[in-house]
Amino acid sequence: MTAWQVILGLLTIVTSGVVAAAVTFKLNARREDRQFRRERLERLFQAFVGFCRQLGVDWVPYLSVMTGKIDYNQALDITIASGKDDELNLENVEMLVAIYWPELQSHVDALKKVRDDGSSVLREHKARYKAGHTQDRESFDAIEQVIRCLDDVRSRFGKAVRAEAAKLR
Repeated sequence: MTAWQVILGLLTIVTSGVVAAAVTFKLNARREDRQFRRERLERLFQAFVGFCRQLGVDWVPYLSVMTGKIDYNQALDITIASGKDDELNLENVEMLVAIYWPELQSHVDALKKVRDDGSSVLREHKARYKAGHTQDRESFDAIEQVIRCLDDVRSRFGKAVRAEAAKLR
């Protein structure tokens, strides 16, 4: 066996080792990236659904005001007492979508529209309430419609998240 054959054999072994290490590193990095993105997707889902839930919970006491069961101040007290979870705020949802899933932005926009629609209904109801209308069927029907829209937005978002999760397998 000549020196060149030995050197060539050693180079082959070293090159094979380097290539194997590079491939292993790349595969591990991809797996870790998928795992990281999956965890962020789970966090996004929890924040989005939690925000939807909190929004709906905040609106429920006003249904009782609209039907004359409680007064406006009692509804405010209930809303304040329910508290807020900072992990479920819309800013977290917007940040995660902006950084990792801009393709989900339309769902965030739909959520904001529903939130704004609900705020408008409650503003109009407050004006009617201050004008002496302790029972407000118009606002009741309007907020029920907004709640249905909120459920629809949450459902469509859940489907979109499941589709994104499938890409991370």
